[in-house]
Amino acid sequence: MSLIKNRIKQLEIKFATLVAPPPYSHEYRLQIDFNPAGLQIDFQINYTEREQLSEEEILEEGFTLEDDFTWKGKLPKAWKPALIDMLAQTNTLRTKQAPDSQNLIELLVKYDESDPQEGIPENAENWEYFIQEVIQAIYELGQKERPLEIRYVVKDKKTTQTIRVDPKFSHRSLKVTKEQNGRKEVRSLEWEELMPLLQAVYLPDYNPEKAKEKLPNKPGKYIDHGEGLWYEMGQAVSNPSKKVDAIGRLHTLLLSYFN
Repeated sequence: MSLIKNRIKQLEIKFATLVAPPPYSHEYRLQIDFNPAGLQIDFQINYTEREQLSEEEILEEGFTLEDDFTWKGKLPKAWKPALIDMLAQTNTLRTKQAPDSQNLIELLVKYDESDPQEGIPENAENWEYFIQEVIQAIYELGQKERPLEIRYVVKDKKTTQTIRVDPKFSHRSLKVTKEQNGRKEVRSLEWEELMPLLQAVYLPDYNPEKAKEKLPNKPGKYIDHGEGLWYEMGQAVSNPSKKVDAIGRLHTLLLSYFN
């Protein structure tokens, strides 16, 4: 039997890293109220154990000195069926975590007409990924981070083809645009296609020391995977191993949206 046994009033999620060192170690609390007007959110994330690090050590890892964040507001309506679906996929809540767990995630589900349920979801990894998407939506809505944009450019001597991937976590929408020779094509994809797409984007190895702030003029294949820098495929981007052609797979996947 799933956690959808009666009308849900509130869901509270608590998360903490167990083995990640600072400045990566963190904890968060996410409270979701199921109101008639929508999903009301109360979110707080805190990075832990950073007092043992210098400011320079924190900054060198790509963090800031103000990564703690709180936000209250409403999630757009696209999130409610997704959240209900996650609860429907969760049959039991355990009292003990798996011995090899690297993170701890706990749910507290409150109902209108029955006793609450509390514990660790059996599908904890699925919940961790799902809540990361929720947090990304919160960061967009709270203007802590700009929406992710991935750009892929194929240049030869005569033409330039640009493919842009625009996922909007706030509304669970995914759009891909191709521009070439003054023509523009736009495709809307199912949200579920985002995860394999991102896996393909981030599977290759990126060398920041070879990245460029501006798109080079010479022929080649280039990607900006979301940080505003251009990486040349085969030069600043390499396959993770000789057995895995991650660069080729990514190229094929991005072009396949317009076949």
